[in-house]
Amino acid sequence: MKNRLGHIIRCGAVLLLAIVATSCGTSRIAPLPMGESMHVASTSLIPMDGTLIPDAAIDSIATEYRQKMENQMNMVIGYSDEMMYAERPESSLMRFLSDVVLEMSCRIADKLGIVHPSVCILNTGGIRTSLPEGPVTVRNIFEISPFENSVALVYIKGDDLVSVFEHIAIRGGEPISGATMIISGGRLVEAKVDGMPVDKNRMYCIVTNSYLAEGGDGFDILKRCEKHVDSTMIRDMFIMYIRNMSENNEHIKDPGNVRITVTPEK
Repeated sequence: MKNRLGHIIRCGAVLLLAIVATSCGTSRIAPLPMGESMHVASTSLIPMDGTLIPDAAIDSIATEYRQKMENQMNMVIGYSDEMMYAERPESSLMRFLSDVVLEMSCRIADKLGIVHPSVCILNTGGIRTSLPEGPVTVRNIFEISPFENSVALVYIKGDDLVSVFEHIAIRGGEPISGATMIISGGRLVEAKVDGMPVDKNRMYCIVTNSYLAEGGDGFDILKRCEKHVDSTMIRDMFIMYIRNMSENNEHIKDPGNVRITVTPEK
């Protein structure tokens, strides 16, 4: 049995070497182990262009799955009372999405038996398009949030949270919930959480996406913090929340409460 297994491994190694040697269309043959016979295989490059002849059987399978995917993507999950955009310092869509993540992440915290996050911080660049007025489909949400970002609960000290808010001020605003900011000339003037000034000595729990939690968009401070990255996708949160709204006959609309105020530079 051992000799047979060893023979299989040696033959596999020979085949791998032959593939590597001929993968670029050359005639070089790799050296063979002692006592092994050689089987020569020819290779050629196949251009991936219009000259390829479709395989009817494979195309039939792909068409079936493509139609199923189209049906799922075109499924209406809710209704929006207005067109909603994402633009700094804040906008209707930024307010709505950050509120969704904050509320939904509190449910995750309940399941884990941990403290609820007080603040949600997302990135404007993660919102790739607007939300249309009228029926909202699964496709709309995929277009808004195409990235595979999951939920991250981050534990951060107050003085570091102030630094995060300062970075948001430099960037001219980001989607936030549970906090308010006043910025002027790219500088942070004031930041509050739940209506109270940030306590620099307190530990806060905030929720964000996995991209920012790993230091994306210059949020290096978050990378150094203790965190729990959940498997729940941010996009799935949006879909689930909007479906729940629809089941309760609620429409999507701008939450309305201002989070970021920009004042003239002094």
